[in-house]
Amino acid sequence: MSFSSDLKEELVALPVSSSETAFYEFAGMLKFRGNLLMKREEGIVKKYFTLSTSNPAVARRIHFLLKSLPMQKIETTYSVNHFLEKAKTYQLKIENSKIEFFLKKMGIHPNFEEKIFELLEEDPGFFGDFLRGAFLIAGYALDPKKGYHLEFIEKDSEYVSLNLGKILFRLFDINSGRIKTDKGIKLYLKGVRDIIEVLELMGSSDRAALYETIYDQRKVKSDVNRSINFTLANADKTAASSFKQIEKIKKLKERISLDKIDKELYELAVIRINNEDMTLSEMGQKMKKQLSKSAVYNRLKKLMKMAEDVEEEEYELPIL
Repeated sequence: MSFSSDLKEELVALPVSSSETAFYEFAGMLKFRGNLLMKREEGIVKKYFTLSTSNPAVARRIHFLLKSLPMQKIETTYSVNHFLEKAKTYQLKIENSKIEFFLKKMGIHPNFEEKIFELLEEDPGFFGDFLRGAFLIAGYALDPKKGYHLEFIEKDSEYVSLNLGKILFRLFDINSGRIKTDKGIKLYLKGVRDIIEVLELMGSSDRAALYETIYDQRKVKSDVNRSINFTLANADKTAASSFKQIEKIKKLKERISLDKIDKELYELAVIRINNEDMTLSEMGQKMKKQLSKSAVYNRLKKLMKMAEDVEEEEYELPIL
């Protein structure tokens, strides 16, 4: 199973602590993927809300939520995709009047439809329930081993995703983005810490912990690789520098006798030629009169300048 599927399996198994919790989770589903159905029955036009999902665990979760409200009469149908063996789409239908009855019974604001985002912002707990419902019906999380991405896709408009993004930022300082796709408006998160916080808000503990573990492991691996690359780059740079120094000292030796130059420079030149892999610090330690790294570097610069001057036939041998 994918990381996203495992996450949904964890979320659908969470207990429902109250009728309000059940309702706000159900509201998250309706807001992202709900449809309004008008149907005439016995001369009376009735309103129904419908939800569709291809995930049987999510379909069972919706039944469980509605029975927790309680709303016992839930009509469920399914259709089979003939191109995908055993693939089913479940559609659940519930009367609008039953939802309105529950709102009145629980004392939830009569203008719930207009006030829902104000209510969600007042209670982070209910906001987490709403997010959970939205993710179960319209969400996807990429495996953190492959990258960091979590999204919710709003089917019909951008009103819900817009307000959701505002609440995430105002309450939790979580940054999100929105983009229009063929499937609808996508609200997405890319920040690792933001994604982990949203997972925890929705009630996930196992997947959130796994996400953080994978992130930490990837970070350590990245830091190690960066350190290795840095070390190799420095080694290449040092090797190139050593090769250049040795070549110039050899050319200097061809043009003049090294034993006629300054004794300290002569000693360093011999050490450099005979020790290609030796660092500046190591060369300084090998001198009869030990030198610091910077002192060795400055003396090598003098040798390089001598070699360049000799090549240009401008070098005058200093009188010792």
